[in-house]
Amino acid sequence: WYRNWGYNWGYYRDVFVYARDHRLRMFAVNAPREVVTAVRKKGFAGLTPEEAAHIPTQIDTKSADHMRLFRASFTDATFHAGMSDDRWQAMLDAQCTWDATMARHAVAPLADDADPKAVVVVLAGSGHVQYGMGIERQARQWYSGKIASVLPVAVADDKGEAVKSVRASYTN
Repeated sequence: WYRNWGYNWGYYRDVFVYARDHRLRMFAVNAPREVVTAVRKKGFAGLTPEEAAHIPTQIDTKSADHMRLFRASFTDATFHAGMSDDRWQAMLDAQCTWDATMARHAVAPLADDADPKAVVVVLAGSGHVQYGMGIERQARQWYSGKIASVLPVAVADDKGEAVKSVRASYTN
């Protein structure tokens, strides 16, 4: 668990117990970290056949909107200020590889499931779902059905009290 995810098991334990108790199928969707790193460092053409076998052959890395959002997500402008456009693209290529791999693995079970009401739930960080630029955008290559992203965000009113319901479009 900790080698592949790194997050506290307690955050996800109840999800896994619920799936087990209700006999829900679970699939790993993540890309190996070393492969994502290899994409950033060597590019797609530099991957070994073994590395390339872990990722989809189709990965959309050319969205100007995704690049704009990706750059904006790095709040320390001084750290990234001197980066070339090629380095930014290499970082986005790695992010898109990660997103596309999760998307491909997430929609694959739907192709094998004859139930039109089948639902897939993916647990992923906000950077993979915000504004539909990550996993959702990549999944559209293989899946034309409905996709929804849910991102919990704590919102307080002017008095600091929790707001129970907010309608916004941070995700699609």
